[in-house]
Amino acid sequence: MKTALIEALKRWSGAAFDRGRALLSGDRLFDLRVEASTLRGAARGVRQAWYAIELELDETGEAPRRARCTCPAGADGRCKHVPALGLAWATTPGRFTVLTGIEARLHRRSYEELVSMVALMVRTHPELEALTLAPVPGGHREAPSVTRWRTVADDVFRRHGDDWTAVAGLVRELESVRSLGDDFNRQGERAHAAALYEGLMDSVVANASRFPWPDVRSRFRAMVEQCVQQLPGRPAARQALATLESLPLLTPRRSPKSIAVA
Repeated sequence: MKTALIEALKRWSGAAFDRGRALLSGDRLFDLRVEASTLRGAARGVRQAWYAIELELDETGEAPRRARCTCPAGADGRCKHVPALGLAWATTPGRFTVLTGIEARLHRRSYEELVSMVALMVRTHPELEALTLAPVPGGHREAPSVTRWRTVADDVFRRHGDDWTAVAGLVRELESVRSLGDDFNRQGERAHAAALYEGLMDSVVANASRFPWPDVRSRFRAMVEQCVQQLPGRPAARQALATLESLPLLTPRRSPKSIAVA
């Protein structure tokens, strides 16, 4: 048993820790996987069939570094599902399937298998179709376009709406778009990365006023700051951050109890 990890999960999760322990004992976790220092799994939900959970541990493997969950309370990884996943790893690691990196797994697939896999993903999650039309690192055949990525990000906002319960999924999908910019950079495709960061940043600033809650706005600010860091020497980037910070906020509040315990 990983006692140090359990104590760290208590500090990370606060009041959600005991709910996570109850969830684990209720046998609601499934599809448990570990890849390097990252734990992933799913939990049977209440408002939807299941929630996807991810918990990244630090270099010691004894404390959380970051986490997220697709439940309404899980955007920052402080919901009950995250400690449940960590407790499962701390107490019964044999339940987890050990994975190699996603790139290695995909490289082992044939072209035909990859096409079938992407088609299945799009049928299951129609929102992914937009990504099949956008440039991808190492495979694009068009000029960098800020407008294209602004449209991709705006469509993410439209799809999720502005209800409090949509925030976790919204932030998660925007982060996925932003991570593509990092992939472009790793491939040395700086112009495409810059176009993505600028388009995403413009979209977040334009849509942020619909989300006046301080905790949600802080997630947007962190995302815009990451984009600004990748756009050095561009005054418009700093101005976008200043515009975001100038938007009015509601008085700080917690999410409704019915959502917080989802």
